[in-house]
Order: sequence, then C-alpha cells, then structure tokens
Amino acid sequence: MKQSRWARANVKCPFWRGDWEKAVACEAPIDDCGLTLTFRGRKKQMAHMETYCCRLYKYCEVYRMVQTAKYDE
Repeated sequence: MKQSRWARANVKCPFWRGDWEKAVACEAPIDDCGLTLTFRGRKKQMAHMETYCCRLYKYCEVYRMVQTAKYDE
C-alpha cells in the first residue's frame, strides 16, 4: 500500500490516514477501526482527495461523521 508523495504533502484533513491505488484510508467513527473509501478509478480518487482531503475537508461526509461521533461534545 504505497502512499503518493502528492498526498502526504497536500492533505489537510486530520482524519486522513493514507492512500493507495483507487483508495483513501480515514479514521473511523468507531475506536480501533479504520475506514477505506474505494473508488472506481484513480481519477475519481484524486478528484475526491483534491476537493476534500486537501481543501474542503470540513464538508466531507467522513470528516463530519468522525467529528460528530468522536470529538463533538
């Protein structure tokens, strides 16, 4: 599971855990678990990462789910 250097350099989301071919790994809303988003193609994965992981992460459904489940009081 090789992570791209692009991803490591630009990701701002605190719940991002890694990426590899057509997938993005995130923190999960349940302790001791991870969440993997699998895309139908690398272009869709990169578009998601550019939009949500790198810039607008507070609008990402995964971010909002994890934030609500684990960190909001």
